[in-house]
Amino acid sequence: MKSTTFKTRQDMLDYFKIEKDPDEVDVITDHLPEPKCGMDELVESLSDKEAEYWEMKAEIHYEI
Repeated sequence: MKSTTFKTRQDMLDYFKIEKDPDEVDVITDHLPEPKCGMDELVESLSDKEAEYWEMKAEIHYEI
């Protein structure tokens, strides 16, 4: 592979910039739902009683 030297950081960014057509559809990821963090999934799976318990534990831990 040929080595490339850049004079400025902007030269490097311009060299590696990928031009995407805004009308192009990304068939790999467009059909996927928005990612959730692990905490969101945990909270959705808890019952009200469990949620109250963990909320109380967090309040005690963080001294709220």
